[in-house]
Amino acid sequence: MELAYTLPLYTALLVLVGLTRLVELLLSRRNRRLLRATGATAVREPHFRAMVLLHVCILVGAGVEAWITRRAPVRGLAWAMLALLLAASALRWWVIATLGSHWNVAIMDSIAEPTRRSDGVAAVSRGPYRWIRHPNYLAVFLELLALPLVHAAWLSAAFGSTAHVWVLRHRVRSEEAVLLGHPSYQAVMADKPRFIPRPLSAAVQSFFAFVRLGRPLFLMGGFLLYGLGGAVAVAQGRTIDPSVYLLGQVVFTAFHLMTHYANDYFDYEADRANATPTRWSGGSRVLTREELPRWVALAGALALAAGGIATAIVLASRHPAPLLIPTAMAILVLSWLYSAPPLRLHSTGLGELDVALVVTTLGPFFAFYLQVPDLVGLRTLLLAILPLCCLQFAMILAVEVPDAIGDSMVGKRTLVVRLGRPRAVRWYATVVFIAYAALPILVAAGLPMAVALATALFAPLATWRIWSVRGGRALRPESWEGLTFWAAALFVLTAAAELAGFLLM
Repeated sequence: MELAYTLPLYTALLVLVGLTRLVELLLSRRNRRLLRATGATAVREPHFRAMVLLHVCILVGAGVEAWITRRAPVRGLAWAMLALLLAASALRWWVIATLGSHWNVAIMDSIAEPTRRSDGVAAVSRGPYRWIRHPNYLAVFLELLALPLVHAAWLSAAFGSTAHVWVLRHRVRSEEAVLLGHPSYQAVMADKPRFIPRPLSAAVQSFFAFVRLGRPLFLMGGFLLYGLGGAVAVAQGRTIDPSVYLLGQVVFTAFHLMTHYANDYFDYEADRANATPTRWSGGSRVLTREELPRWVALAGALALAAGGIATAIVLASRHPAPLLIPTAMAILVLSWLYSAPPLRLHSTGLGELDVALVVTTLGPFFAFYLQVPDLVGLRTLLLAILPLCCLQFAMILAVEVPDAIGDSMVGKRTLVVRLGRPRAVRWYATVVFIAYAALPILVAAGLPMAVALATALFAPLATWRIWSVRGGRALRPESWEGLTFWAAALFVLTAAAELAGFLLM
């Protein structure tokens, strides 16, 4: 397709979608006034602004990505996504027509239970609500997924959809906390699936349960660390071979994801005993909630291991290098033995080092070596990954703190169990401090100043996290959600900063 035609047309499509959003906002404002006049109340939504910002970012981001990359749309995909966009938009307007004055972008509690004096206001169960509880959110998600893909805006589609899942998760929880409080709503809607009509819902739920079993969000650090290796190669003046880079990424990601499935399988008893999981610790909870049989996790892990090995063999046939297969096999073996018998490294006090070695050392090295087989510049890579090794080690300590009691009950003797929580938290703070305090020494040893300055941008965040765990605060269960989240965020943000530092050199 000619960009001279497709880019203006795509821009016009984005503007059209943006204008329809403005029309919907005006309609919503009118409906809100009518609902308040009948006694309906607005519900506080802490994530509403994030949802609005996300919609704007996807619209603007898709346009910017299309114009900057000047990537030609994929003809078949473009037409398929345009059809999906139109279908999703039709579903949204069906929802608006069905709800009438009850439709709103804000959460309004407009259901009124019948009394002796009034018939009340019943929950709407006609139209698309005959089959699912939230057709509007399904339509919005499909729209914002399809819109970037019409013009091959891959990044906007990937990051936008991931963020949208997070936003919708909180949005649906807030809305259902209100709706399910009404007996009339429960009576007609509680047994219906949220998004996918039956019988498709059972298969789709199993699919998403399988995806959640692998905790894909934790792959972000692996992508960044692998990318760091490629960025160091670019800083050394090497040109990235896209096919080699992508095949290497598939190998590393397959083994990384394999670890997640294996962990849930082999740590099943520890996860069952864990009464204080957070969103970032305690496994995926898919097996403990019996959403899938336990054997599915092991099958997934073995399939990913086989896929990673096969890809490594293909890569070696196209890019012969003596350390390629040994490095890939080292990643595989160390990843598998983290939780699998006979070693179960996470129960020996060595699991934390194992993670740091695989994710923050072998991952970047693998990407670097594929592009720089003569290993010129290896010292720069090693200097760059030292702070990240510290932060990865600290992150694992933080994640193990909420799990310590359940782990100790089943004999899973992680480093936190061996040290005890108070001492482990002190180790956490010390290691985070070392990660940033070592930057001047690393610069003197040869780490580029631009990379060190980019890394130091998050030193204030690290200081805050060190301050936040003082005096035993991190030992309180109410602080564990924040402890685990910020430990992961600090690691990911610092890795992203280093990656950007090398790319901007």
